[in-house]
Amino acid sequence: MESSDKEKGKRKLTEVKTFPVPFAVKAIKEDMSISNNAPSKPSIEQIIKQAIKFHSQGNISAATKYYQQLINQGCNNHSVFANYGTILKGLGKLQDAELSTRKAIELKPNFAESYYNLGNILRDLGKSEEAEVSYRKAIELKPEYADFHSNLGIILNDLGKLKEAEVYTRKAIEIKPGYAKAHYNLGNILNDLGKLQDAELSYRKAIEIKPDYAKAHYNLGNILINLGKIEEAELSTRKAIEINPNFAMAHSNLGLILKELGNLKDAELSTRTSIEINPNFANSHLNLGLILKDLGRLQDAELSYRKAIELKPDLAVAHSNLGTILRDLGKLDEALVCYEAAINIDKTLDLALEGIGQVLLRKGNHLDGIIKLREAIGSIGFNPKKSSITIY
Repeated sequence: MESSDKEKGKRKLTEVKTFPVPFAVKAIKEDMSISNNAPSKPSIEQIIKQAIKFHSQGNISAATKYYQQLINQGCNNHSVFANYGTILKGLGKLQDAELSTRKAIELKPNFAESYYNLGNILRDLGKSEEAEVSYRKAIELKPEYADFHSNLGIILNDLGKLKEAEVYTRKAIEIKPGYAKAHYNLGNILNDLGKLQDAELSYRKAIEIKPDYAKAHYNLGNILINLGKIEEAELSTRKAIEINPNFAMAHSNLGLILKELGNLKDAELSTRTSIEINPNFANSHLNLGLILKDLGRLQDAELSYRKAIELKPDLAVAHSNLGTILRDLGKLDEALVCYEAAINIDKTLDLALEGIGQVLLRKGNHLDGIIKLREAIGSIGFNPKKSSITIY
């Protein structure tokens, strides 16, 4: 037994959330205003048009040059700052993007798209509460935009406001029924709410709208695992890999599914493929350890767990699993250290409690060992007969 229900419950489905293009350049042309009193109107207008042209064509370096020139000349057109902000966000210059977008809002306080763009930037900066405020303002100004509702739903989910997140995401779908990402995000929210069957339906709807939606196939696979539909989960996960062969997490999960189905050799190959694609994904090393243990290769499993811990020192289950390997190898003192490290990270990890009890019994400390075993048995959800499959 390598994992616990408690540990499983802490894992949310991986949510790779992408946002729509922040601000349509076409709309900027229609919303452009230059003061008639400005003596330099022809040259500024020409620069703005050129900047928009390059931006529309995806020539970011040229567009950036023109936007910077306009700003340096004192141009106070809100569209210039709004568009420049989207470029800065795309370049990863989030603080500068925030300043530029706030300037656009200062120049035109009722410009909904700028509040939406600011929300995207703030979310990337980790300022979720501020992002929520920006999205709400965008919705107040333009309640008919599905993207605004959808992204507010994502932020509310991030903030743990799941029921409200569901409401706004459903509103996005109501406005735009064919919005695959909104159905996908709704699946994430419903999964977090524990509504697995409803989450399954949402992921299937996202796939129906967008059959090549690799993340939706992947998350559907996770849901199917939790629903006990292992064979269907395998099909969904393989489909995610077929669409995106470099999807490291999908290869890792496929390895766990194959392990559960008893196909250990293919499980090892799939998990090693995941590590090949992303060597720094700690959970793949953890999963490989699970498979290698079942193959009886304890020393190799030990190395995999140690690598997982090296990459993610607070991964409690990796410490616990390493403890079990060391215990089985007769390294009782080292095993005890690992189990205690796991408990220090997660005091409710029943498998680590059980492991400590087993080690203490082997060391002859029967009284303390029995106490620890009773603690483990008394833990909520502890069931040593349950499957060891874990998803990430």
